[in-house]
Amino acid sequence: MKSTMQDYPLTVTAILRRGESVYHDSKVTTVDTYDAASGALATHTATYAQLGENAARLAGALRRLGIDGDQRVATFCWNHQEHLEAYLAIPSMGAVMHTLNIRLFPEQLT
Repeated sequence: MKSTMQDYPLTVTAILRRGESVYHDSKVTTVDTYDAASGALATHTATYAQLGENAARLAGALRRLGIDGDQRVATFCWNHQEHLEAYLAIPSMGAVMHTLNIRLFPEQLT
């Protein structure tokens, strides 16, 4: 009996690969900063293909630094394109991503 259930696990890697293959040229826009004085948003735009390439490069760099499966990688950044790429790269290489809240005081982070 056929069902609508997918026949593979829904992982971050699967989502990344689907975006790269189906939405290869589609644009992803992230808001980097907000200038309160002018009211303007600074944005960055990349395609899903570019996000995939950058995520693969980051995963390769982390592997060269000795990060492998089941190790933890902390991120400490705003919600911008680089953080999205880390969010795609780290779990896709088998490591565990731990996002640190940049709004916490230093003693809370340590």
